[in-house]
Amino acid sequence: MGHSIGKINTLIEDRNVKDIAAAPTTFPLSLGPFHMQLCRINLAIETFYAKTQHFPRPSVGICAEPIVGISPRVAGVNCKEMLFCKLSPLHRVTLRGGAKNEVRIPQNAEFFAWAYPIAGSVPAGDSASHQFLKYGGFIYFDASVMAIQSTCIAPAQEDFRGLMFGRGQPLPASVEEVLCRQGRFKEITLEALKREGAMEFAWVHPGEFEGEIASRDGCFAYKFSWAYGGSRYFPVVAEPVFTRALVQHVLRENEAFVVLRPSAPMVERVVVFSKEKGFDQNVNEQGLDGVLAAGEPDIVATLGNCEQLSYQEWQSSGRSDWSTLAHPWILSVDAN
Repeated sequence: MGHSIGKINTLIEDRNVKDIAAAPTTFPLSLGPFHMQLCRINLAIETFYAKTQHFPRPSVGICAEPIVGISPRVAGVNCKEMLFCKLSPLHRVTLRGGAKNEVRIPQNAEFFAWAYPIAGSVPAGDSASHQFLKYGGFIYFDASVMAIQSTCIAPAQEDFRGLMFGRGQPLPASVEEVLCRQGRFKEITLEALKREGAMEFAWVHPGEFEGEIASRDGCFAYKFSWAYGGSRYFPVVAEPVFTRALVQHVLRENEAFVVLRPSAPMVERVVVFSKEKGFDQNVNEQGLDGVLAAGEPDIVATLGNCEQLSYQEWQSSGRSDWSTLAHPWILSVDAN
């Protein structure tokens, strides 16, 4: 690994200046946070089923993506014909306490689903219901599977505690293959995301693909071309991953931004390590004991596309560190 240290300088020279200065709290490095706006879609869905009783309702325990009807008049949308949208399979609500309140989940909600944008053009308008139809949103159901609330997503300030997501993490090819085979990736409708290279997205249920991705409370998976770093996913989190103190932190001499990446998936967060300290001491000071259960000789560090460095080589890789919140060092266990 010794010859790899010199390659770091080459990586730095080749890296785009925009990438080095990229803000970690913007897509595609992170997603959100979002303010959840109430809309009338749940009322429009129940009105549809009251008038069209032969149309099947969503059911719990069905893996297929159900289609629901929406009464445009009740939703406040100017359209003469009924509207339809596809949902993710219903899943039990997993958020609790304050996190549940912050994303406007009613206390009597038992199940929820992500509603994908409707196919075709959305009638003109800028209400919350129009935003729901154009960009998607969440629908909450009670124990009898009645739609009792619906919310659409609206951008929020960085320190807003609404619907929060972790940093973008690599989406395993095995997970992407299953999502593709099941037809769950849908077209991106937000132009801002398209401009950043996102092609399609899918909602992943809480706990789905356990052992392959960190999705305890669900996540959004996005397909990117390899020119944009490949596909990744953004897990729902109850606490912000990028705090104001972390974003404003200026690296001191011999400090570096790092992410610990164990073999078992976890919600990754960027922390600050000192190259003057041993691995165990850094881990202990950051409150990450047990996250990467390995001895120092087994730890390897990578930055971008450079070859792996041992922890000792990483410590001696230079006082001036070129890691950023957007592009931190990845510390993992040597697979060899």
